[in-house]
Order: sequence, then structure tokens, then C-alpha cells
Amino acid sequence: RYISVTGVQTCALPISPAMRWHVQRMGTGPVLVLIHGTGASTHTWRDVMPLLAERYSVVAVDLPGHGFSDPLRHGVASLPAVAQALRDLLTQLKLAPTVWMGHSAGAAIAARCCMDEVALEPSLSSRLRLLAINPAWLPLSGASQWLFPLAAWLDRKSTRLNSSHTDISRMPS
Repeated sequence: RYISVTGVQTCALPISPAMRWHVQRMGTGPVLVLIHGTGASTHTWRDVMPLLAERYSVVAVDLPGHGFSDPLRHGVASLPAVAQALRDLLTQLKLAPTVWMGHSAGAAIAARCCMDEVALEPSLSSRLRLLAINPAWLPLSGASQWLFPLAAWLDRKSTRLNSSHTDISRMPS
């Protein structure tokens, strides 16, 4: 179920009993997926989303464990696991992206999604587009590998405690 607010459709989707995703959609046209970086959320795209929606059906997703999306339940949030979960979500929504746009670690996830899709259907290589903004191609090292995920987790807990967010997946039809 979606709630539309000034042209943006927002929803919390219980894709499986173990996970709920927060998704925002705007516009019509070819599907463009926006993927934020570590410790961020769909809010990252608040200014660019309306501009892209003039030409695309824009889909912004809170990654697992970020914003209003639940963390992955089946293990560590590795690059392959997050990319597969995101592709599963888009399949469930019946969306076939033509453009993947990612910022920072989101660029690595977008690249992995593109590579996985082309591996399954090689003909897509001429139609898929990847836009990487300040990409973080390599894993974090040193203290950052522990501090950034902890900061994202703390922010997520704070957001949930201080938010008036309603879980629309539990609202009556």
C-alpha cells in the first residue's frame, strides 16, 4: 500500500514475514533506482528525486537496517546479500530498472545489481545504465568499518523512537 504526499508515494512493504522495506516512488517512465550510502536513507535523494521524476519512474529504497527498513534477518549484510535482497524486492514490485544510481556504498550495491542482472540475462548489458556518485568500491577499513554501521544502527533506533511514522502495512484496507 502506498501513501501519496505531494507526488511522492511512500510505503512500508512487508515482502516476507522477516523483513519490511521502506520505498518511495515518484514519476513515470523508465525505472530508475536510487540507492543511498552507508548510514543514510531515502532522504539522501530528497532534492534530486523530483527532478529525475520528470523523465523516470524513480524508486528510492531504504537499504536493510537503514531508515525505516528492517535489517536482513538471514545473516550479515554483505554486498551480494544486500544486492540480492534489493533485486528480490524489485521483482516482487514487478519493476525492471533501466538505470541504477548509487551514492558511496550504494554505488557498489548498484554495480553488483547490474552485474547480477547481466549475468542472468546478457542482452541487458546494452540497456542497463549505472550512475555512481562518489563510489565506495572497496570495503571500509580500520575503525570506520565498525563506527559507520554502529552510527547507522544508532540513527535508525533514534529515528524509530522519535518518529511519528505509522507502519502502513498494518493499516486496515
